[in-house]
Amino acid sequence: MLDEAELERLLLGSTGWQRYTQDSPVYADVWFGYCGRPERRQDLLLEPHHRAPAGVLAKAVRERLALESTHRLAYAGEYVAAELTLAELLAAVLPLSSWWKDLIRPQEGSVFAHLEAYVAGQRLDPDPAGDPQEVPPPSDELAWLLTVAGRTLTNTSDGEAEQQGLGDLRVLTEEVLDRLGHPTDQPEAIPPLWSVSLNRPVRPTLWRSRETVKADAAGRLFPSDTDGLAWAVIDSGIDARHPAFRRRSGDGRPIEAPADFGDATIVRATYDFTGLRDKIAAEIAGAGAAATTTALQDALAQGLSIDWRLYEPLIAVHHDAGYAVPADPHGTHVAGTIAGDWRPGDPDGPRHPLQGICPGLTLYDLRVLGAGGGGDEFGVLAALSFVRWRNSQSGGTVIHGVNLSFALDHNVLNSACGRSPVCLEAERVHDAGVVVVAAAGNDGRADYTYHGVKSEGYRTVSITDPGNAEAVITVGSTHRIEPHAYGVSYFSSRGPTGDGRAKPDLVAPGEKITAPIPGNRSARMDGTSMAAPHVSGAAALLLARHRELIGRPGEVKRVLCDAATDLGREHHYQGHGMLDILRALQSV
Repeated sequence: MLDEAELERLLLGSTGWQRYTQDSPVYADVWFGYCGRPERRQDLLLEPHHRAPAGVLAKAVRERLALESTHRLAYAGEYVAAELTLAELLAAVLPLSSWWKDLIRPQEGSVFAHLEAYVAGQRLDPDPAGDPQEVPPPSDELAWLLTVAGRTLTNTSDGEAEQQGLGDLRVLTEEVLDRLGHPTDQPEAIPPLWSVSLNRPVRPTLWRSRETVKADAAGRLFPSDTDGLAWAVIDSGIDARHPAFRRRSGDGRPIEAPADFGDATIVRATYDFTGLRDKIAAEIAGAGAAATTTALQDALAQGLSIDWRLYEPLIAVHHDAGYAVPADPHGTHVAGTIAGDWRPGDPDGPRHPLQGICPGLTLYDLRVLGAGGGGDEFGVLAALSFVRWRNSQSGGTVIHGVNLSFALDHNVLNSACGRSPVCLEAERVHDAGVVVVAAAGNDGRADYTYHGVKSEGYRTVSITDPGNAEAVITVGSTHRIEPHAYGVSYFSSRGPTGDGRAKPDLVAPGEKITAPIPGNRSARMDGTSMAAPHVSGAAALLLARHRELIGRPGEVKRVLCDAATDLGREHHYQGHGMLDILRALQSV
């Protein structure tokens, strides 16, 4: 059986010289996903070439596959998702890339036809007047692909491959063609595929903390008017019925919430992206609502990008008697830190006031994490794409910022740091004029094994995605009350990034943060997930005070970073320092 160490050697060292990256569109995490189980479907993200929209790529994949519900083919925004076996990936999807088209240059024609002729020992005569010549062996890059694919498809170790004669390239090529069913391919005029990566899993990474970042003083000196401002919380969901998110009347009393409570909550709208993938796949397969299915299939047949107005009915969660309260408390806690306002005098109020950094700010609830706190990259990409679409349809910005309190691990064999799909999409949202705040991650301390002895140690270069994106405001954690004494939280991920950029940008309170959770309750939580919403709230206060900064997220980031308080810690631990909202407001 092929193990991961042997596969890594094949990926990076099977060309006769050692290299540290591989050039094919299939990223390393995909190969490792199939290692030992090539027949198992892997959940993949397909990135289109810049000259081909996602709809064109989805159409091409659909046409090349005998599409079944098990493929879970779906596309939203800039990416296509599908569950494929290794044979399906190699025979149907990889030939859609320009890399594949270039494998047999300067010759013309099909890569598979070339390989069939090579295995058969055929001769060709491109010049009728010349002597026929035997089909040459595959080029170095194609031979590399055959070696990696052949060994992964056959699941053979080095010793097993030698016994079966797979060291002979002709034998190996024949084995690959047999495993793939001797496919044919026609090169695309404009190859629509750029890269293939795993659809990565997503994991989630207050009253005294307001004083620490001077939100209380800022509120007294600079009363803010947040009317017209809104923040998207891309997380596990907000309990919009919670009294912390109740709108208040002129006398400060919470508004009563009827069964249809949309006008009584600061949560403007709720959208659930956790089931979107399967809903889209069902519509494409013809198992959904008739009108939506027809529209989606028509768009797919023409290779068109999907208008989010078609998807919106699939994700909308209505604020009525059938409203579903999120099962996981993470998103409600994050939203409460940004904009909650729960006072002791309220019905069933808390003992201490639980106010977020920017109380009353309008929120959009975009759910990407399920009941167990898990989700996938496709859901996050879809939610970020939806933010851009929502703003583009409104004649002006309606969602001014997004909070991303979750982490995806960056695989260095896949892409440059900060260039993964979720980082690129976060950059697109920023470039569209939206402030993007991300948690740094909770990987600052980890277990190590050295000479068989297990111990703990601190980890630098541990920032997670999307915090690796250059444009986002990446937030680490510090103590909620005494940051100068305790410094950066032991769990908080540390920089620099893998490619040498300074991160995090700021630190904010992330230890024992008390905030609302579903069921009209509150709880303490720890993590950079709790630190990031402090910065989101601060950015919202800055926009509320200085409206000319709306649409200028880079300037918002600069002001917050320049105004931070130096904790006297190493730069790659604390970034510019601890968030200081009062100084930020005073500096503009």
